[in-house]
Amino acid sequence: MNIELAFKEAQTAFSSEQYDKVLDICSALIEYEPSGAEYYALAGNAELSKNELTQAESYFKRAIEINPYVGVYYFNLANCYFGQKRLAEALNNYSRAVDLGCNDTVTQKVYYIMGLINQSINNDYENALVNYKKSELIQGVNENQVDILLNKVQIYVELHRFSDAESCALQLKLLLPNEFQSYQLLFQIYLEQKKIKEAKQILQEAESTLVLASEITTEIGFDKAMLLCFMAEQDAKNAEHHYKKALQQLASLEDNTALSEKDRCEILLTSADIYMKLER
Repeated sequence: MNIELAFKEAQTAFSSEQYDKVLDICSALIEYEPSGAEYYALAGNAELSKNELTQAESYFKRAIEINPYVGVYYFNLANCYFGQKRLAEALNNYSRAVDLGCNDTVTQKVYYIMGLINQSINNDYENALVNYKKSELIQGVNENQVDILLNKVQIYVELHRFSDAESCALQLKLLLPNEFQSYQLLFQIYLEQKKIKEAKQILQEAESTLVLASEITTEIGFDKAMLLCFMAEQDAKNAEHHYKKALQQLASLEDNTALSEKDRCEILLTSADIYMKLER
C-alpha cells in the first residue's frame, strides 16, 4: 500500500464530504500502520461530520494517546464532548488545545466556545467575557462575531452594565444594519438607561432605514406604545397625555389586516392595562 497516496485520497474524500469513503481508507491505513495518529484524527473528523460523536471521541482519544502534543486533536475531542453536553470535559480539552497551540482560526473558535461554556456553567460571566474578548482580538474574519456580541449584550444586561451593553449593540448594528433586531436591542437598552430621546431616535432610524415587513411594522408600533407608557411613568404630571397617545398608537395597529391573532390579543391586553392605569 502506498501510504502517502492513500492518505491524500482520504483527505480529498473528506473535502468532498465522502465520509464513508474516508472511514474505509483510514481503517485500511490504521490496520497497515497502527501508530499513525493522523489516520485516527481524520477518521474522527469524518465521524464528527456525520454527528457520530461517540465514535469520533474514540478516534480522537486514540490519536492523542499516540501523539499527545497536537492541539487540534484536543480541540476536536472537545467538540465531541461539547456536542454531548459534557461541558466540563469540553472546557478542559479546549484549554489544552490553546496551551499546545492551534492556528488562528481554530484558536478564535476555541475562545468563542469556551465563552459559551463559561456563560452556561454557573453563569460564569466574567470568564465568559474574557474568552469572548480573546476570540475578538485574534486577527482575521470572526464568523462568530455576531453571536459573541449578542451574548455579551445578554451578559452586560444581566450585570446591569448597560453602557457596555449599549456599546456592543451599536457594534451589532454596524455589522447588521438591515436587521431590525439590532435596532430593537438598542431601543430596549436605551429604555433601561432612561434615554428617552435616543430610544425614540432609534425607532425613527429603523423606520427610515429598513425595508419593513408587516411583522416588523407591528413590532415598531408596539415599541412606540411601550415608549409612551415609559414616558408616562417618568413624567407623572403628563402621564394621562402619554397613556392616551399609547392607546392611539395601539389602535392604529389594529388596522393591519395581516395582524396575527396573538398580536391582536397583545394589543387588547396592553390597552386594558393602560385603561387600568387611567382608572377607566
